[in-house]
Amino acid sequence: MAGKSAQARLLERAKAGDPEAFIELTEPYRRRMYAVVARMVGRADAEDVVQEAFIRAFRSIGRFRGDASLSTWLTRIAINLAIRHSNKQRRRATDSLDALEWEEPSEDPPSTAQAMAVRQAVAELSPKLRAAVVLFYFEGLSLDETADALAINRGTAASRLHEARRRLRERLGTAYDREQGWYAE
Repeated sequence: MAGKSAQARLLERAKAGDPEAFIELTEPYRRRMYAVVARMVGRADAEDVVQEAFIRAFRSIGRFRGDASLSTWLTRIAINLAIRHSNKQRRRATDSLDALEWEEPSEDPPSTAQAMAVRQAVAELSPKLRAAVVLFYFEGLSLDETADALAINRGTAASRLHEARRRLRERLGTAYDREQGWYAE
């Protein structure tokens, strides 16, 4: 397992304050973190939030105990900052929908009006519910992984997903298909 020992050496160097080791250790997670954050705060603010997450992670890498994977730990930091950012935007904005506009991280435009409606409905969820939806449905994390990334217990994650689905059904109306989850096409 040369890969694990190399990662362990990078982690030790990063904990000792080596910024190059930290960058090498965390760079593989940058794209995923950006995708998660962009779905929560929009593409315009995502890079700033992700950058702040890496700064905070570097400052606190010495306290990383390895109870969760490095990926989960980094994602948790990014999500917490995205939630704070969303809450600040909501307080500042007169029209919260403009501040929380959904933007897909990929360059492909939405394929249907239904997809646009789903994105808009997800963007209107509270930051905590939106984080659970993004991680579970869009990033494909398991319920346990979603709970770990959000630093909550499994039951709370399940409850947030249940509440988010309920609100999405209300918002999306009859076009919501229970068996397929979002919209039936």
